[in-house]
Amino acid sequence: MAFKMALNGSPPTGGNIYAYGTFTNWRPRPLIHNDDLEALAYVDYVPPGNHFYQLSKRSTCYFTEKVAAEAIRMHVKPREGEPPYVALPKKEKPHVRRRFEKATSVFKDFVEDSDVTLRRMMDADLRNGKFNRIIKSPEAFAEFKETLFVRYRYLKSVFIRYISQECSVYPGISFMEFGRMCRDAKILDPRLKGSDIDRAFIAANYEVEESVDNPDSRLCRFEFIEAVLRLALTRFFEQGGKVSQAAVFEKFMDTVVRGKFRNATEECENFRRRFVYSLGVNDVLACNMEMVEKLYKKYTDKRIGVVTLENARQLVQESLIFLPDRDVVAAFSYSKMSLINELEQTTRYSYTTLLFSEFLEFIVRIADLCFRGTESEDLPLHLKVDSTLENIATILGFPRKDFVDLPEYYEDDDDNNN
Repeated sequence: MAFKMALNGSPPTGGNIYAYGTFTNWRPRPLIHNDDLEALAYVDYVPPGNHFYQLSKRSTCYFTEKVAAEAIRMHVKPREGEPPYVALPKKEKPHVRRRFEKATSVFKDFVEDSDVTLRRMMDADLRNGKFNRIIKSPEAFAEFKETLFVRYRYLKSVFIRYISQECSVYPGISFMEFGRMCRDAKILDPRLKGSDIDRAFIAANYEVEESVDNPDSRLCRFEFIEAVLRLALTRFFEQGGKVSQAAVFEKFMDTVVRGKFRNATEECENFRRRFVYSLGVNDVLACNMEMVEKLYKKYTDKRIGVVTLENARQLVQESLIFLPDRDVVAAFSYSKMSLINELEQTTRYSYTTLLFSEFLEFIVRIADLCFRGTESEDLPLHLKVDSTLENIATILGFPRKDFVDLPEYYEDDDDNNN
């Protein structure tokens, strides 16, 4: 079948024209100018029967009930003889294999956790907490330190997950939320009762020295880790026994806690590496970088020069993105780079602010959440981001560039995420 549009004079200006239809699986296929046909043409083999299509200048289209209602019906008869030959410009396949490289991407300024930064975080937590009052022997403390480091990344992910669950006390874990976390892990038994969980929270939350950056009645990161250590010792440690405190903590983490919070690491770092860091997402954001920069500037707190949690909430509300506040806070917290020392937060670098590199990931996570539970949930993430940016641009009046999504752009994207 040769699908074409007749031309009056020269080809139209102001962008490409795309054909969408049942014969393209509702993906954009550009109509190409052909001198022999004197038309814009899209040529393909189509089985006989009824088909539906639309023409548009938009480079994205998602199948919805509205699209189906407005589609044009076309009946294709069985072919008689060989189809006519239509000469189209030959498109050369690119010779360079495209691979996502974070160092040259829009995410280049985002600092991921490494063994070095994780150890600096852990050392800061051990200094800030009351661990040396719990484990007094220098040898036992050194053993516990190494045992903790192996499990530190996992514990940090669990903490990030739970501080995003209760919006009113973000960025901390409340008394009620800590109890819910323990119930989720099913750690209660005859040796670890509900009253023990309460005592662990209260003891870990107690401050030897008052600190503005350590809010009362909720656990920050180092207090959360201290509370987990206290639970481990309550359940397994025996005074005068031969098993060290580090071994008790290891047993508690590996037999009781680990595996109970798989979604914590999946939602935090794994989602970033598997889906956010991809050619498609990078290309959509790079194409609309001017718009995203203006968006960040519009919602920046002018006093401190960064986007705050309240600013992010305002962006979502004014863009008519209908998400519960809990999802907005989760997207915000998961998009943050890790704080090395919680007691050395500044107005720009804290749990409640987003730098521009973090704001980019926040937009991506909001886009993914917008499509969850919808008929378009399985769309590639970069198309979700493109659609969300289009909606924001339309509602807030920001200039936006059309992103052309062609499958061959991403043929090497499945195995290249770093």
